[in-house]
Amino acid sequence: MFSFFGLISAWSALLLLWSPCAVAMASHQPGLAKRCRWETSGEKIGMELSDKCELALQDGSSIHSLQMISSDTLNPAAKGIVFVTMTSMRKLLKLETTNPCVAIVKGFQIQQLIKWGFEKTKLQQAILVLKDSCTMVVEPRAVTLVNLCDDPACFIFKNEEGCEITVPDLQSVHVIFEIRKATTSDDFWRAFSDSSAFSRYTSQIIEKEDPEGETTFFPTVPREGYVFRRALIPAHIRDQVYAHSGFKGITVKSLRQTNSPHEDGLELIRVPETGKSLHEIWHQGHTKTGWLGAFSSAKATYIRSTDAKLSEMRAFWLPDDPRWTANNRDLKLTKFFKVQGFVVGIQANDATKIMHEKGWNMVVLRTFQNAELSTLVVGSNSDPPQLRFTTNLGSLLITPLEAQDRGQIARQKFAKDQSLAKAGTAEKKGDTTPSTASSSSNLAAGDPWASAAHANTSNRIDAMEKKFVTLSAQVEKLEKGQETTKEQISTLKASQDSGFKQLLDAIADLKLSKPGESLSSTPVPSPAPKVAKYH
Repeated sequence: MFSFFGLISAWSALLLLWSPCAVAMASHQPGLAKRCRWETSGEKIGMELSDKCELALQDGSSIHSLQMISSDTLNPAAKGIVFVTMTSMRKLLKLETTNPCVAIVKGFQIQQLIKWGFEKTKLQQAILVLKDSCTMVVEPRAVTLVNLCDDPACFIFKNEEGCEITVPDLQSVHVIFEIRKATTSDDFWRAFSDSSAFSRYTSQIIEKEDPEGETTFFPTVPREGYVFRRALIPAHIRDQVYAHSGFKGITVKSLRQTNSPHEDGLELIRVPETGKSLHEIWHQGHTKTGWLGAFSSAKATYIRSTDAKLSEMRAFWLPDDPRWTANNRDLKLTKFFKVQGFVVGIQANDATKIMHEKGWNMVVLRTFQNAELSTLVVGSNSDPPQLRFTTNLGSLLITPLEAQDRGQIARQKFAKDQSLAKAGTAEKKGDTTPSTASSSSNLAAGDPWASAAHANTSNRIDAMEKKFVTLSAQVEKLEKGQETTKEQISTLKASQDSGFKQLLDAIADLKLSKPGESLSSTPVPSPAPKVAKYH
């Protein structure tokens, strides 16, 4: 049996563990500190240079007089060293300072920064020793220096003086080999779901393409229905390794992050759904010149093509896709735009033809139908000759897009689909209010855009109704989960209240008891020294 004081100690410990303050205090204990953020802004301190001697002005002069500054203080008169994220860096494209000012971003990001419009002469990749302002850990980190000053004499780069060791600057590509049970046959899964078998196969590929042995392998990691292995391969064997992707359902992909630039020298082609496995697609395409393997995502299957053979590969894999013509099959899609002003129901090939006649080769990637007008997301390798065109119906507006913008359009379209789906469901139940999707009936008879809209309206409403039914089921499931959670919380609260009541009762008994008397019908012996205090 526990003593009364043991009971109090136990409850006190429990209360301390439950306390939010206790959690906050624990997070600040030695060894538990979180790494600091990269960027310094406001009152939040980020990474710091461990030694300013690692950097110098273009002429070799010291930068000791330069201070670490916050990103929110950057302006044309700014002077100093600032750590910024890639997200913040993008907003600084137009900033030019009159004083020495260098921004430091995480990782080797030159290719991405150049694609955004930063001048190559202002950039340098380096390995600098940085200090974490929270953990105080000092370690080398890969960074990219971005000079914001407009005067080359004020550029700040890695200090080359005192170099003691010359190491090779290896150009490498971080790839991941993987096999998924859901995208391969049972036979292949049984053969390669074992870690040792998967390791042997991936090693054989690299041994064939990298006889010099410059590849760095990481351990094979098995998961439920999934096995993968990372590797750092020489950049010059990338295409040869990629060409194996898809064989026996094992894929090879670049390990990429959100801000990673598009891979140079290749283009992705989304292949139509034919029911073929990755292995079958590999057999279908691996002998084609320009083949760089196949892989799948959660929603689609892709093949990679070299830039040089892009036109031939699109003609082979997409022979019936009207979006691709002799005018645009060779397009390397590096720029993306939103085109607004076409009437709902515009066909992709018609829009492509119209823009081609105006001197702009592009391809329609996605079409979002609104009430009367369509929004087209298009790709090209060049800017349009102008951002606004006048038509017989009004104006076409073209707006440059980034990847996050395309995602935002998709999310907005999804939200509109839900609204239209509700309207369509109401109509089937007898609502006489006309659907907004049918408002295109007011267009002039014979308009090909309008006629296409009529043909697609019913199918679109059916699809949206299916989405709405699915969402309704998901909402119902969430509501049931919430009710279960409420019941669990109520049970926990009742248990907690009962425990506190027992504690309070015990304290009251202690106050009322006489020296030497027990606190309950079941005697609870106390330590001798503490009993002695009552005599």
